[in-house]
Amino acid sequence: MCSEGQASFVKFPTWVTIFHLLLFQSIVFTTGNYGTSRTQRLAHQRYAYSENDFPRTNTEPPSIISAVIARAQANFEREVNCKLNKIVLKQVEYFQYIEYNTNFPPLTQFHFCTWIKSINLTTEHTIFSYAVRHNPDMIAMWISPTQNQTGFHLVINGVKVYNLNYEIPEDQWLHICQSWNSVNGQWGVFVNGQSVGDGYGPQKLIGFTIPGGGKGITGQEQDNFQSGGFDHAQGIQGEITLFEMHDVALGVGSKGSVVLGPLQTDCLPRISGNVVSWGKTHLKLYGGAEIYAVKPRCRSFLE
Repeated sequence: MCSEGQASFVKFPTWVTIFHLLLFQSIVFTTGNYGTSRTQRLAHQRYAYSENDFPRTNTEPPSIISAVIARAQANFEREVNCKLNKIVLKQVEYFQYIEYNTNFPPLTQFHFCTWIKSINLTTEHTIFSYAVRHNPDMIAMWISPTQNQTGFHLVINGVKVYNLNYEIPEDQWLHICQSWNSVNGQWGVFVNGQSVGDGYGPQKLIGFTIPGGGKGITGQEQDNFQSGGFDHAQGIQGEITLFEMHDVALGVGSKGSVVLGPLQTDCLPRISGNVVSWGKTHLKLYGGAEIYAVKPRCRSFLE
């Protein structure tokens, strides 16, 4: 079952839905136990209702059928209008990565979020690499491979900000966010809307401004601004979607968790990144990276 705030699209034919609803309404009015019957009979269905959805009054109960059909129609329209792509990176023969074709501004703080699913964590997974002409490691954020104990890592201007051990599963979609602020050096990492680590980076990065005009990519780490200097051992083997980057930091700990939750994997309005915005920023795919149209399903993305 989807968590609150996520879309759940109706998969049943209309006549099946109406049959279940008629049966449900019959049970409710026969037993006279409105709340209990609904909970018992519909626990297995994809929609979960609270008492506030259909409040009891002294007048005739509202039509359950019309209310649910209206909601199903709204979800159907959202599904039809949903246009979302994911990128599949395999790192087979060629270096595969995504380049964000945009003009990166100077940054004194930032946060970016993305959905990612690894299919092979024996290699590093570079979530974001930002290079400028004089420094290919201006921003590098990656996941370390399983043989070194999985975890998150961040480098700014070639300086290590943190190493954070964290168990990362394969073949499972995760929502990952990285935040950093040069005003006080605070950093924070969030997984599925919850803070998993935060702290303060090196003093030498306090007040530092990340130069604009560089090149930002996902899927490989840039070791050279011109040629890339890529390595198969630093490439994502998996799938990625909805990368959003902002020029402001998130609050660390619970403050950031409040901002990030509840997670949205549907086409409802969401806060688009003002540095990189998935679906708006032009993406350049290299090395045979593949793009697929997908539809969101309960923290997953199906073709």
